[in-house]
Amino acid sequence: MVIKTKRFYVNGKSCKVKLKKEGADYLVVVDGNVYAKTPNELFAVQAFNEI
Repeated sequence: MVIKTKRFYVNGKSCKVKLKKEGADYLVVVDGNVYAKTPNELFAVQAFNEI
């Protein structure tokens, strides 16, 4: 389940970041690659906002 999504441009290239919940883990996914995986929602939201 996708909780949040944001898009921005870096050097003219589109970048897509998603905050997802899968089972008991929260994932921060950048362009299809897992950036952070944690069971703690607060840490996942901080990592999402950091990007």
